[in-house]
Amino acid sequence: MSAVMEGAGAGGRRPVVEVLVHRVLVTDDRKGAASALAVQIPGLAAADALVTPYLLLGTQAEIRAQLEAHADRWDITRWVIRYTDTAIGSLAPILPDLDVKVG
Repeated sequence: MSAVMEGAGAGGRRPVVEVLVHRVLVTDDRKGAASALAVQIPGLAAADALVTPYLLLGTQAEIRAQLEAHADRWDITRWVIRYTDTAIGSLAPILPDLDVKVG
């Protein structure tokens, strides 16, 4: 846990750290998806698209690994995903594994 989180949680409660996920792309070509997004979004480098917690890219297994890594790195406790039928439908199979609530 980071020093900021340790200080913020000194009262015995862990602070909520929420991330708004802007785009979910389930694909077998994670790097290709990152490159395509970098072309669409000014100022975004493909390398950054692969590591930001605001984009979830890859297979369901890769997205699960992303969520776990981001949670560990930044102490993220809650994910908000911009609602689209595609995003929620794509993540539905992995949500129970992550103990995630939808709604």
